[in-house]
Amino acid sequence: MPTTQHVARALAYLLAGRNCDTFRARSRVVGAHAWGNWVGNGERSAHAAVLVIDPIGTVSATVAALALGVPIIHVRNRRDLADLSTISIAIVASYEKPVWSDVAALAVSVPTIVIGSPGRSEDVRAAIAAAAFGYLTTALAPDALKRAIKGALRGQPAYARDALGRWIRDQLALIAPEMRRAIELTPRQRAVIRLVASGASDKEIGRTLGIATATAQKHVTNLLRRLGAPNRAAAVAQIAVVDFWSGRVEAADAVGVAHS
Repeated sequence: MPTTQHVARALAYLLAGRNCDTFRARSRVVGAHAWGNWVGNGERSAHAAVLVIDPIGTVSATVAALALGVPIIHVRNRRDLADLSTISIAIVASYEKPVWSDVAALAVSVPTIVIGSPGRSEDVRAAIAAAAFGYLTTALAPDALKRAIKGALRGQPAYARDALGRWIRDQLALIAPEMRRAIELTPRQRAVIRLVASGASDKEIGRTLGIATATAQKHVTNLLRRLGAPNRAAAVAQIAVVDFWSGRVEAADAVGVAHS
């Protein structure tokens, strides 16, 4: 079952990933990438390049033929290029099942797109789980592939809408019970969760709300039980997902966790 942190991060791609500035601001609560060379209007700097990690060369040749208007750097292995400071996006060629742990590690440093040749439909979900910035295949028409990669250079996630739609429906069905419990919180319970998100102790919660420490502790225990959360961090993440999805607040401000 997906964690609420996982769903929050992926939903940020869908709901806030229309431009990089918005995504970067909201991703403070869900796990920010090192975005490197983005400039104010959502474009990467003119000197940045596209890195293609391709042990065979077929995907690299396909990308080079698209005439993207930026330098293409082809390496056979990630370790062949140590410096990612000039890289706009990284493209990982996949001819069989990708090593998703490697994709996830690379995605921490630079927006990463997986291009499958020929590609597998089930890999879309795995790409989202690995926080990849997109999943494409060489089965796409060259014009469509070029538009998707150029869009990624402007900060737009490179996923097919129908694939993302199916993924969202599946994930929301799984976390629906959590969302219902979180939406039904009372004003006092929301006050408690905000204080928990700020790192307040039971004593500090009691002092802020004008109640005894033992009462504050009881409120927190009851809150965790109601949310079905194993600990305070999980409860905060759960509320953040609900607030972000419902549009109640900006994700960067959800339950106050952005500044914790």
